[in-house]
Amino acid sequence: MKSYIFLFLLTGTLVLNGQSTWSTPINIGPSYHLSNPALEAVNGFPAICYRTDGEDIMYKRALDACGDTWGTAINVSSAHIPNLNSKSSPDMIIVDGHPAICFQDDTHSTFVYCRSDDQDCTLWSQFKIIDSGGVMGRKCEMIIVNGNPAIVYNHEESLCRGAIKYVRATDVQGSGWNLPTALVGGQCTNGYSNIVNIQILNGNPAVSMNQLPSAASGNPWGIYFIRSLDANGVDWLPPALVYPEGASLGFTVVDNKPHVLVRLSDNGTNNDSLAIAVSSDTLGAIWPTTLDTIDFGPSSTYYGRITNFDITVWVTGIHRTNTLDTISLVSAPSSMPLTFGPKEIIRANVSFITPHDFNTVCGQLAAVYRNTDYYYTRTETMITYYLDSDTDDFGDPNVSMTAISPPAGYVTDDTDCDDSDPLITQPGAPCDDGNVCTSGTTLQPDCSCGNPTVVNSTFNTFIGTNDLWMDASNWSLNLIPEICHDIIIPANKSVRLLAGEMGICFTLDVHGTSTVETEPGGQLHVFTMGY
Repeated sequence: MKSYIFLFLLTGTLVLNGQSTWSTPINIGPSYHLSNPALEAVNGFPAICYRTDGEDIMYKRALDACGDTWGTAINVSSAHIPNLNSKSSPDMIIVDGHPAICFQDDTHSTFVYCRSDDQDCTLWSQFKIIDSGGVMGRKCEMIIVNGNPAIVYNHEESLCRGAIKYVRATDVQGSGWNLPTALVGGQCTNGYSNIVNIQILNGNPAVSMNQLPSAASGNPWGIYFIRSLDANGVDWLPPALVYPEGASLGFTVVDNKPHVLVRLSDNGTNNDSLAIAVSSDTLGAIWPTTLDTIDFGPSSTYYGRITNFDITVWVTGIHRTNTLDTISLVSAPSSMPLTFGPKEIIRANVSFITPHDFNTVCGQLAAVYRNTDYYYTRTETMITYYLDSDTDDFGDPNVSMTAISPPAGYVTDDTDCDDSDPLITQPGAPCDDGNVCTSGTTLQPDCSCGNPTVVNSTFNTFIGTNDLWMDASNWSLNLIPEICHDIIIPANKSVRLLAGEMGICFTLDVHGTSTVETEPGGQLHVFTMGY
């Protein structure tokens, strides 16, 4: 056996690239440039709802948990009415275990809700007309409100008589629906400029929106927030002005306060940019006049989305350099005040990427976005690897690298107690504690060497009449104590080590009425205690 000293030459953590790596985008299908796609995990597999350039509402689901392969798209709108035209941005959520979609029926001027017949969505036959008369739901968003699906959407009419409406189902599956409630009326909107978003704020549904009102409405143009007085959304507070300019891009709730994502347009001095308006109260009734800016860099950031999951707030931003777009991501812990980290690029230098959605699949982040078609991408599985300098297949816990595949010289194990010596591996492995009196020692959880299975020691009791440690006649074995002796000093004894003398023993047991003393320059080495 041999003794050793732990030697750590490197400390700290080395992170590869400093950000996630996103997979090669997968083409989902043809797109319509003003339609936002929706991304959800359906029965464990990612699925996407989108509108094609042929004005069809399509549903497509992956064939695996991470979305590496995809099935055949289903034309949901034609399952409702063959050759139906829809100019809407559909939305999709999971309702009682099955995916559900809302969309506009342009052909018949109706607003439609549908829910898949099965969890894997092979059949769509449950269609419900929610509202009719005019153009409705070009912007619609769904959420579960007090157990039942609910939708907020815009209803366009001519001569600035449009409205932003809310409707909730009467049951958990959406088989029946209440009459819609107009949250605001007198809107001069064509549907494309009015983004509505619904979330639950302290138990009640709440909505962020743009208002583009007529003179008769009494409200100025701007971003507004409105919250229900009850958990079902029957009665609502008056809308509160969030900010008098820009566009609302949705909101999330952090520490029980709504945070609205705001797009600020180029004012001739500053580029398009994103900022967050934070309510001063938990009702969303009071809004400061200042915004918290989000730094996406010097480019013009003209669109984005905000989401909140995994105790993290995520903001995607679309920013343009010359004629090309980039979609990026920043994140912050979900607590006030939001402090966002550095920008992470999802996809760079493509044309017209504005419509997109963001979610999690198979434990990874995932995004669907429009280029010329809709594309799906996700973060690759990032694994932490540990330096294995001594090539014993055990890694140094203090030197790591995060990567998709193992870098040369790194392993996934992080339990090496000494990465400079291949004979010293992980806790539980045999080791030498440097004591000839013990055997069967192993590396302990703290990487110390101990807990021997065999102790080869002999008792040697002090019996002498004088007090000299180094006098062999004073000991029961007639030997001066050696390294493997268990020394016993009985009652009423005094023992001394003189100047320049060095005593050794394995253990030392001194009676309470006895003493062991060393004169200046004398030494006593007790190698271990308690065996």
